[in-house]
Amino acid sequence: MAFYGRKDMAKDDYFVIAAKILTYLYSCMKKGVIPDREIISADELGINEAYWLRVMANLSDSGYISGITYAKHVGFPTGLRIDPEEFMITVAGIEYLHENGAMRKALQAISKYSGIAAGIVQFLGL
Repeated sequence: MAFYGRKDMAKDDYFVIAAKILTYLYSCMKKGVIPDREIISADELGINEAYWLRVMANLSDSGYISGITYAKHVGFPTGLRIDPEEFMITVAGIEYLHENGAMRKALQAISKYSGIAAGIVQFLGL
């Protein structure tokens, strides 16, 4: 991928978006609170809805998050539904945050930004 040659990842790189979603869900798990979908919405993350749907579908299909169902239309995820009681990071998602090299770069990039995501990364010690 192109980002491997760059020093910094863009705020809309896949791994940065995925890291923001996963760190938020991990924070919710540790705090014992139900995640608020709006905090990790496409608008809040500064990306378009189609991209957000793909990221969410990929995280779910990879087993990093649970509680999501969706249909596919011409290969694109549609009709995403989140079950608030089942929507959470999985053990595989936590391991992915800690062990994946691209995810580590994304977390470093996030920690340079200000806002909720940077605070969550610091809170989790990632």
